[in-house]
Amino acid sequence: KTSDRYPSDLRMDPIAIKNAVETLHTTLDEGETNLETITGRDDFQIVFSVVSQPQYLIQGLDEETAGQITLAVLKLVAKVLPLDGVDQLLMICGAVSENYGSTGPTATEEHARNLLKVVERVLKNPDDLDCDPSDICPPLMAFFPNWLNVLAEVRPSFMSLVPRRGHVMLREFLIMAVDEPMVFLYYNTATKKVEAGHRLTITGLTSNAHMREVMGRTLQPASSMGSSIQLFCWTALWQANKAKEDGLGMFPADMIWGEGYIDDIARLDAEKVVVYSNGTISRSMHGAHTFGSIPVKVSKTEEFSEAELGTYMKRLFDATVDEYVEGVKCQMGTGGNDQKLQALIDEAKGEKTGNGEPGTGE
Repeated sequence: KTSDRYPSDLRMDPIAIKNAVETLHTTLDEGETNLETITGRDDFQIVFSVVSQPQYLIQGLDEETAGQITLAVLKLVAKVLPLDGVDQLLMICGAVSENYGSTGPTATEEHARNLLKVVERVLKNPDDLDCDPSDICPPLMAFFPNWLNVLAEVRPSFMSLVPRRGHVMLREFLIMAVDEPMVFLYYNTATKKVEAGHRLTITGLTSNAHMREVMGRTLQPASSMGSSIQLFCWTALWQANKAKEDGLGMFPADMIWGEGYIDDIARLDAEKVVVYSNGTISRSMHGAHTFGSIPVKVSKTEEFSEAELGTYMKRLFDATVDEYVEGVKCQMGTGGNDQKLQALIDEAKGEKTGNGEPGTGE
């Protein structure tokens, strides 16, 4: 599509290309966004004659010029060009970055910031695409290994545009943990008590299935459980304590499913809390680390002392009904049993009102 729209003629010298991309950047940085004005310019025609021949862009130019060209493309897609064909343009930019590596002029912070502007534009105008929004995701791996801090800074401005269902790969990227503390509580099914607690600071994690792998190589209690490990939200412990139930049961409504994502895990005091135990049956968890070029890192591991664990469990059990309800709501619409989750909400709200009747669930 790019070569059809912008006919190419590469009978030019690298200096002409370098000058063209410099003047195009100046035009864009001065705020010009009119499509006809920009696409009618000679510098635009020269730059896109190069873009329409990716092999030349990757091998025929110096790294600095190639980086300036891909940055110009990202600026254009973020502000000016139609979104049809955006996936192909981003794939070309990603291929250039992968060729030169993620630490040089083809994968700068400015590349990352403009790519997130493209993502925001896609989320605001999904009907303008001629592809699935998730098709723009593969190039993200090339640009963000070193700029996840930019993702964490920028994403709050448009996360409300990400649908709960759909855009699966794109949502998985946008909710990625970045220097995020998460609490892990080991529940011993024999003693029916929480016997260990850790707080891990994690970067690069997205899926629950991959989270289990990280737990297995980081937390001693989890390392021996293999595929029989079961994961729950903290709300399962709260409910069992309130109801004075003997254990958590085999498949409570508050299970954390491997097919889901870490953003579906209930929070307590703004931290995601994972309860894990050794189950009675083995269960494979489908899912993977989708963005393989962005490694998962555990930068800090804190183990709770006995006193700290006791204090934390008191805080958990003393959580208000409203906190519990918010924790359960977080899990709804993610592939689990919403009917059972709603029943838990209704039961908790009925107890709060003191009228002996189930709540409305509103």
